[in-house]
Amino acid sequence: MSYIYIYGKPISMERLGRSIAWRKVNNEKNKSDISKLTYIGERVECPICSCQDKKEFVTIHGATYLECSNCGHLYQKKIVDPEIIKKIYENESEYLAHVCDVYSSRVEMIATPKVEFITQAVQKGKNDLEWFDIGCGACEILSAAKKFGWKVKGVETSDLGLKFGQKLGIPVIQEYLTEDNAPELVKDAHLISIFNVLEHLERPKHTLKNILNAAQNCEYLAVEVPHHPSLSAFCSQLFPDNVARHLIIPEHIHIYTEKSITLLIEECGFEITHCWKFGQDFYELLSTVVELSGHEISILPKQLLEANNEIQAILDKFDFSDAILLVAKRKKD
Repeated sequence: MSYIYIYGKPISMERLGRSIAWRKVNNEKNKSDISKLTYIGERVECPICSCQDKKEFVTIHGATYLECSNCGHLYQKKIVDPEIIKKIYENESEYLAHVCDVYSSRVEMIATPKVEFITQAVQKGKNDLEWFDIGCGACEILSAAKKFGWKVKGVETSDLGLKFGQKLGIPVIQEYLTEDNAPELVKDAHLISIFNVLEHLERPKHTLKNILNAAQNCEYLAVEVPHHPSLSAFCSQLFPDNVARHLIIPEHIHIYTEKSITLLIEECGFEITHCWKFGQDFYELLSTVVELSGHEISILPKQLLEANNEIQAILDKFDFSDAILLVAKRKKD
């Protein structure tokens, strides 16, 4: 089955607070996190297609990403102690505070276009159909979905999701979604979205398959993951000491190719209908160069910043975007 493709998503990085100072803080945090890691083993095969043939892609502050020779999937070489990962996620207060500072911009520029794309793709959006968001964060997606006529619900482990849910009148369950509680939590879901979550999971196939098997009424799936290949990853290859986003160790265990995320979704009993490629790659290149030069973003010519979205759309069309969003429909027996 052929997909419907779209490319490019206008965005203002300045309004999202993506300054050089932001990059430096993120890079230092990543470096600090990596220095505290302990490992329990190494991955000997691709977590998606099980191919054991791979090559080193990049090493960042001593931690390595491997690239699968079959499906192109990027994955971290070493397996981090789960207790260390848990502690890192428990200390995300600075990131969550940043989200709060730019919340309205995130809903306008990030969440609303995605919800509109998905709603049009599934040709739904009625009050009797439930949109269930896994890892709903500050409820940006659910807030937008509610305006498009969906009945919304989410699950999130942080306090932030619960607080924003209460503020916005959105039901949010604060707990981890597991094999035990999934049948109850997702029983009414017509559409399940899982944005920027699968890259964090040790066993994405196992987890997603269990959730979708439990969601017997779920007809549609919307998935967003970091994408490879991309200009952002290439920048990280060239300047591994200045990585502020995308290839984030240890959080981003996986960076998906279109082939690897398709394999994952199809193995879970769904078939992709729509694919949207977009990203922050051109701005990533510009900001990396500016940071290395010791200047601030303000040094860039106004015309160059104004051209960001058009140039990014060209990168997206050439399969060099750092994000991919897919809509899939459950296969019929």
